[in-house]
Amino acid sequence: MQAMPARYRTDDDRFDVIRPLIQCAEADIAGFAAEQGFPINPVQPVRSQDGLKRDAMTALLAQLEQTTRTCAP
Repeated sequence: MQAMPARYRTDDDRFDVIRPLIQCAEADIAGFAAEQGFPINPVQPVRSQDGLKRDAMTALLAQLEQTTRTCAP
């Protein structure tokens, strides 16, 4: 399995991409955004498009996270 790293340079070397919230759980980010009253972007998010594996990957990662918590000392 491979994911985007926390920091990388674009293929054309024009930009450095930094993902500062990479270590934050999505639920924590959503909760904070709701508390702050951030506006909802009207653009259709990728997750709402058909034919993507996002839901299956989300379920797999949740299962792995649960397994890791159960196995940790």
